[in-house]
Amino acid sequence: NIINRLLFAPIARKASKYAQKIFYVGIAEKKFMDTLYHIPQNKLDLFPLGDFLLTDNEYNTIRETKRTSLGFLEKDIVILHSGKLDANKKTKDVILAFLEAKQIGQKLVIIGSLKHNAKG
Repeated sequence: NIINRLLFAPIARKASKYAQKIFYVGIAEKKFMDTLYHIPQNKLDLFPLGDFLLTDNEYNTIRETKRTSLGFLEKDIVILHSGKLDANKKTKDVILAFLEAKQIGQKLVIIGSLKHNAKG
């Protein structure tokens, strides 16, 4: 993106000289800051969203338990669509695309509050 390269990258590089750490929230963001902004690796640090991190073992145990309780098989692909389900969320389009794909083993889970303007 030309705006990032010509406008934001020089600002980020200059600011990084004065910062002790620059935080990213995911692997994609780290790669972006490294490859596009050229922020030194020793300045980058993970700032995870959420209140705690699980070990791989803890994550896998919770995942297996939840999938089993919901009736999903290990091989099932679970697609989650969540949030405030208003017209902007395009829930109808998600459902239609899911039905059109007709993929065996895919499960669509919709979680959220339905707004009165969810038509469309």
